[in-house]
Amino acid sequence: MKHIVIIGACDSGKSSTVGSIIEQLKPQNVYAIDLKTRTKEKVDNSTKPHNGTYVVEVNGVLILVCAGAPTEQGYSITFIIETVQIIFNGKIVFAIVSKRLRERGNYSTLTELVAVSECLHIERISKIQGTTTETLASNAEFIQRVKQLCAIVSKNI
Repeated sequence: MKHIVIIGACDSGKSSTVGSIIEQLKPQNVYAIDLKTRTKEKVDNSTKPHNGTYVVEVNGVLILVCAGAPTEQGYSITFIIETVQIIFNGKIVFAIVSKRLRERGNYSTLTELVAVSECLHIERISKIQGTTTETLASNAEFIQRVKQLCAIVSKNI
């Protein structure tokens, strides 16, 4: 498996970035993952991942999407990966993972990720000044960030 990580403080735009990446990839299927019950639910393809765990299918490739940082979801990335691999019979080949700038508790997302996956890119983000949730998607810096990350994902799936 390969992965990219998006690191930022709370409310820095991590899930907005991930959601826009997925929107640009135009998935054929989107599944919301319930980590508590270890189940998946197919949701509308236009669903923009936001603060949770999803699996999206792009050109037949399954991508794990942690739009909410593991610490924000209350699960380690190891647990999330193992759970999703079980649900999808080990067919996840790529991951897009949000990570908080400072992780709480015993979380070590980056260390856990590199133990099971090849890191292709780490993107450190901060809130883009002068933007709101409504204006972020039209901001030139945000558009460039999403474009760059989409290119990395597209090249590697």
